[in-house]
Amino acid sequence: MIKISFVIPVYNAKSTIRRTIESCLRQKCSNLDVEVLAVDDGSTDGSSRELDSLAAEFPELKVIHKENAGVSSARNTGIDAAKGEYMMFVDADDYLSDNAIAGLVLEMASRGIQLLAHGAIVESPDSPVSYLGNPQPEVISTTVSGLEYIRENEGPYKKGQVSGAWGFIISRDIILRSRVRFIEGLPFGEDSLFFLYLLPHVQTIATTDRKFYHYVQCPTSAMHRPHSLRKVAGASLTRCIHNRRLTTIPEIASDSELCDIITARMIPIAFSRVFMRMFREKTSLAEFRRIRKQYSSEGFWPLPALPATHSPYTGRKALIYNLLRLRGVFPILLVLNKLR
Repeated sequence: MIKISFVIPVYNAKSTIRRTIESCLRQKCSNLDVEVLAVDDGSTDGSSRELDSLAAEFPELKVIHKENAGVSSARNTGIDAAKGEYMMFVDADDYLSDNAIAGLVLEMASRGIQLLAHGAIVESPDSPVSYLGNPQPEVISTTVSGLEYIRENEGPYKKGQVSGAWGFIISRDIILRSRVRFIEGLPFGEDSLFFLYLLPHVQTIATTDRKFYHYVQCPTSAMHRPHSLRKVAGASLTRCIHNRRLTTIPEIASDSELCDIITARMIPIAFSRVFMRMFREKTSLAEFRRIRKQYSSEGFWPLPALPATHSPYTGRKALIYNLLRLRGVFPILLVLNKLR
């Protein structure tokens, strides 16, 4: 029998974690075994006691308690403990439709699919979506390599789909053989980097139109939590460094289009999230210089030239970007903006 391991990083999710865990357990059936690994990342709201209570109730649930070190550390702990042939990452405030994935996993096994990409049903506390299990057949596309998937989708996720670490069903063997892990310490963006590092190792990836993952938008989640400019600048620089490192992988370095796709991902990370935010917040010249020095030390100031293909900016936006890359222009405009 095939087994799937669900890895759930848990931090202060007492009100939702039962629903999440039970939805994973309801994937178990006659031809699919299930284990749930709930990694308690130093919760302080009673989640730890709730998880221990659930573990006593459900033998398929294994709880791992650890000191708080962030979602990437929790996911890596889950990867190391998992025993299933396949894995899914599930966030502690999300859940799965009942009896939704057995057919998909069995088809993955029969066709040798290493990664299966899927979308989501987006919900919010104010407008929940009702969704019944098994309303659609197991429709899976033809397979492509991981590099071709990056080319087709300009990154690790299918265009037009909300996605995150939960966006794939994964063969655990490919994670073990590649030795790819989540980069710890990042407050956001760690999931896309994980899959960008993983995809060059993947020979067979497919997509399904079936949506069974309920993505619950929570205003207190890490995705929606505001971060200071300094924190965003540091995290964005780390992401840029890792994206640049990806372009040195031989399979990507020899392909100019793939290099352009990676570069096109880098530019908005730094420009939109960090430097354009300075205009919106009327950041001081001293703060700009501090961040510019940080980026210059890693070779990211001036910001990269727009790639020949897959440029994130065209037309007027491209002109503005190229203007702001010129030495001395950005700080002058920043000062003028602050005087307005």
